[in-house]
Amino acid sequence: MAGSSPTDISSAWDAFFHDWVEPVVHFGTPALIVFAVLLILTRVLTGRLVTKDSPGIRSAKTSARWPVGVMYWFGVICLLYAAIEATVIFPLARDVMLGKKPKPPTAPPAPLTAVFSIGMVAAAAVVVWVLYWIVGRPPWRKVYAPGLSELRRGGQRRRSGQRRRRDQRLESPARTRWTLPITAGMALAAGVLIVGIIGLWWRFQWLGDRVTPGAYAPLLAALGVVIVGRARGIGMGLVIQGHDKTGGDDAGLGASVRARLYTLASHEPAGIQVTQQTDVSTLPQDALSLIPEGILAKLATLFVSLFTPATPWRADVAEQSDGSVVVSILRNGVAADAVVIRASTLPLPDRSASNAGAASTADDTSPASGAAPDWTVELRIAAAAFLLLTLSRRYYHLRAGLSGAQDWRSVAMQVIATDRACRLSEDDRRALLANAVAEDDGNFAAQLAFLSTCYRDTGDQRENRLFAEKLAKLLEIVPNEEGMWPLRLRLRCNLLAAKLNEAAWFERRDDRPCSKSPKIDKDATKPIYKEAAEVRDALRGAAAQAGHLVVFWQDPENRKAFPELWDDMDGVVTISAEAVRVEWERRFTDRMVDSWKECEDRGDHKQAKITLLARYEQACTLVGCAAISAENQRSQLYTEALNVLEMVTPVGSFRTGARTDPSFTELQDIDKIKKVLCPTSAVGCKPETVKVLAPCATKEALADKYPSPLRSAPDIVSRFKSLTGDSCPADFLALPVFTKHREAIEERGIHNAAALRQKSATLAYELSITYDVVAQWLKVADLYIWLRTVPPACRAADDAATRDTITTALVFLLMKANLDSLPALRQELRKELSNGLGQFRARLIDCARPWAVVVPGEEDIRCWQPSG
Repeated sequence: MAGSSPTDISSAWDAFFHDWVEPVVHFGTPALIVFAVLLILTRVLTGRLVTKDSPGIRSAKTSARWPVGVMYWFGVICLLYAAIEATVIFPLARDVMLGKKPKPPTAPPAPLTAVFSIGMVAAAAVVVWVLYWIVGRPPWRKVYAPGLSELRRGGQRRRSGQRRRRDQRLESPARTRWTLPITAGMALAAGVLIVGIIGLWWRFQWLGDRVTPGAYAPLLAALGVVIVGRARGIGMGLVIQGHDKTGGDDAGLGASVRARLYTLASHEPAGIQVTQQTDVSTLPQDALSLIPEGILAKLATLFVSLFTPATPWRADVAEQSDGSVVVSILRNGVAADAVVIRASTLPLPDRSASNAGAASTADDTSPASGAAPDWTVELRIAAAAFLLLTLSRRYYHLRAGLSGAQDWRSVAMQVIATDRACRLSEDDRRALLANAVAEDDGNFAAQLAFLSTCYRDTGDQRENRLFAEKLAKLLEIVPNEEGMWPLRLRLRCNLLAAKLNEAAWFERRDDRPCSKSPKIDKDATKPIYKEAAEVRDALRGAAAQAGHLVVFWQDPENRKAFPELWDDMDGVVTISAEAVRVEWERRFTDRMVDSWKECEDRGDHKQAKITLLARYEQACTLVGCAAISAENQRSQLYTEALNVLEMVTPVGSFRTGARTDPSFTELQDIDKIKKVLCPTSAVGCKPETVKVLAPCATKEALADKYPSPLRSAPDIVSRFKSLTGDSCPADFLALPVFTKHREAIEERGIHNAAALRQKSATLAYELSITYDVVAQWLKVADLYIWLRTVPPACRAADDAATRDTITTALVFLLMKANLDSLPALRQELRKELSNGLGQFRARLIDCARPWAVVVPGEEDIRCWQPSG
């Protein structure tokens, strides 16, 4: 084959090297060196181009980050072209134009390089303006939530989103309203300049002579340095490095703070009643990184950062020997902020050695007995809160989810107090939230959590009404702007529950008004009408909140905007809205006019997540349904409610809350359950029979049919008390008065009340106790022996163990009511006889709320009265 000999191959390679490789090396090496110098200069000057307080990208969406990325790479192209222009085009033009070649050119070089340079300079000037005056400073500030919906009124359709927002004044101009017209004008002027120069090139020959490339190169390089430095510096990449007590690298500490910051700023809004963590969800996951371990890895990372979008933020977290945490944060090498975090800074309670082991163990083990309080986990949460608040002052999209908070201490205290893994006592949580509100009264999430801690489990009607009033006032002052809607939804959900409780506190009477017209709202001359008017107002307030929530979540755009919050809240809202109707049907004969549509099938509706709170609300609703359902369904509904309640009572907050929940009041009273199971027709007004109500969102999960419903009132009340109450003493000697001496008493063969009475003469001497103590024991024994012979204990005549258990529980209850002897009990019964025993039973029911003891019905208690 021709040209395949070694000589031919060598000649071909020499020609290729002379014609291609040598020119590329000759021209390319200087260009690459200049380009690398410009990149290094960019990195050095970034701290000057972006101050520590410069605003960053306003949104974390790809549509907002992509333009900045394009500007960054455009700036890199400007630097590369400036390097080529300085090292290739300018020398070439100078040599050719000065005639240093053997044959001078007959015509000037093509003006395309000059035109391209002018276009690059004009475009770079516009980009610099945009980076400084557009990015981070929007021409319009949106103050509405995604998919903001309003209630349907009458037969009107929903108005368009744009018109609705304009009518509700949910948009307001920002301070930079003129930036958009100015930017558009500059872009237009740049385009006119480029087109004009190209069109009038023949009249401006001097723009492409041998000198102009030397002017274009430094101008374009300067603009490129500004663009690249600014685009790198306003990014939100954060690298975290941890240091141990000796100053060495601590990868575990850095990873822990990174994880805490991720949960604070990258998770979707969560928490139905209060805000869990924060509502910030816009910190990109790829924005958080750690300093690599090893010198070679660090050098490689530094080299790569010269050519890629940088992580301008660096946080150094160091734990000190005194237990404090020092956090410093730099932006582009310039110190932005620093803080020393101690337990007293927040402030956290001073744990003694006896309860130090109760600390949270999420990251670290609990301290040994006698060690100093270990607040490692809490201080790391505070460090993450400090970093988040520092970033939020520069990035609007982070600030939008902080619910108005501006102080990192307030956010840290709120997160610690609402963290489910935190083992602080209720008093400590309440104190921490009070300090969070005091530290930053603009932190609305902390205010909601504080109100919830103070009033949620209240057993007082006035406090519940105060809770509803405070929630309504907080809802009024929470601004209707971007980032606040998750908090407003929680406020409405809490207000819905509070209004329902307010209505449930009023006793349900048999002589309810039966008028089909709501004239009772105006007639307050009789107590029944006054109460009815108050109940109507409370239920209408609950219905209003239910309407807002139901309509809001019916909008697919809202469900897409807050997927996790909707997933948690959907079942609760659906069931609570149904509970409003049930409570109205139970009290009034006229139909409630609601402001939302019935639950309808949604094509995108997945299987609902049945949270514990949803199950709890379902149990409340089923109890209400029992009173207005067909007679043969009532015991079934009570049983179903108790089975649902059994799923949530293992959680302490639900178990204790059910004791004072007005929706479960009738489950603590045998007489009320009997009245529901065996109703007597009200005069002129019969309850309307309705079907078993099962909300669509929870129908499949909570509509189970239980084969063996509880038929009797004592069984229903006993089951409820066993689910919600603490255990009572199991036998006679387990009563509190015998606790200290039980072992000694049993050693003498005494195991019951009768034996105690028989051998009481020598107990004072043998046990070295006073005769007053023995006398008190005898009073309790007499009370026990007598109660064992009267209802309800005597009904279990064939089961002695059951009689003993019931009698012990009754004695324990009477002792809690300060009736620890038979004379005291009979004296109290004589005083209450004129009141029909209603107040006496109410007193016993209040004393029995925390305990698994059933208060006897009025018929049984009448048997306790002396016959004379």
